[in-house]
Formats: sequence, structure tokens, C-alpha cells
Amino acid sequence: MITGAIFDVDGTILNSLELWENLGSRYLLQKNITPEKNLNVILEDFTILESSQYLKDHYQIKDPINQIKIDILRLITNFYQYEATLMPGILKNLKILANYKIPLAIATNNDYKLVAMALKRLGIFNYFKVILTTDDLHTSKRSALIYLTAAQKIASIPQNTLVFEDTNLPIKTAMKAGFKVINVTKPFNLKEIIL
Repeated sequence: MITGAIFDVDGTILNSLELWENLGSRYLLQKNITPEKNLNVILEDFTILESSQYLKDHYQIKDPINQIKIDILRLITNFYQYEATLMPGILKNLKILANYKIPLAIATNNDYKLVAMALKRLGIFNYFKVILTTDDLHTSKRSALIYLTAAQKIASIPQNTLVFEDTNLPIKTAMKAGFKVINVTKPFNLKEIIL
């Protein structure tokens, strides 16, 4: 029996992966620094804070970590405020879960304000009981803490909770913690999974 669902945001709810894949490079090019060719792969599973630390250390950027993070967030604020769109099929699946009265949470590496801004603009903010970020919990998706905390906040246990993710590391993390994981990059029928 499914008693809760937890969603990643980027690539799962919002069509924003292209932005994230090039974000480190955009930041560096703004500073007239040539990024390494595989930078997007290196930063793929990093939080914004971890990405800031990597850029500072690897490219010897003199700005403090908090300033680098602020600059990166500034680059993407306009995207979330004005451009981000919903992933195909997400609204249909949110409505299905709402019809079954399954409480929903968000577990994201992204910044709370950016996520809330986009979800409000797109009219889906109220579907979610809680939004948790890895920065707020001082963790990453290499740890199941964010999923366990989200499940607790929606009064569900891992075995009865769906986790919607789109990348390998978080999928493995949630599975190891006992969650039922849906890889949104593969076809699935939500009604069959719930019933």
C-alpha cells in the first residue's frame, strides 16, 4: 500500500536539466575562465554548495564560497522565475496521487526559493506538503537522510513510499533505504503501481 510519495525536482518535475548540465560552465565563462570539458559530469551529483567548493578549489577562485553560491543562484533565478517548464506527464501523475489522497513531498539538491518560485508560477506548489533541500539538512543524496526525513514529515514509511528520481546515485540511495523507486526516465504506469 502506498502512503506517500517523494519527488526530485530537476529532470523529474521541472524540465531544467540542460540548465544544470551547463551551469558550472556558465559561471566560469562569466568570469572569463575556460571550463574543463567534462565539468558537467564532475558536478552532476553535487549540491550547489559542493559545486561552489569544487569551482573555488579547482579553478582557484578568490571569492568566498558564499559569494560563489550567490553568483550561481543569480544565474539560475531568472530561469526558474520565468522559463522553467513542467516535465511531460508530471501534472497528470500529480493529479492521480492527489485523487488517491497520497501526501507528497519534495527532496531536492536545489534551492528552496527557486523551487517554490517555479512551482508557484506553474500552479503545482500546493500539491506538496513539504519541500526539503539537501542544503537545509546539511546532506547530499549520497545519504538517505533527505528521503527518510521527507517520509517522516508525510507520515509514511520507506516500504510504502514512492520516490521519483531521474539519476542513478539518488535512485540507488533511496532503494538501499527501502523506498519503492520510480526511475522517471523509463516508462511507468502510476495507477498500476499505486494499486
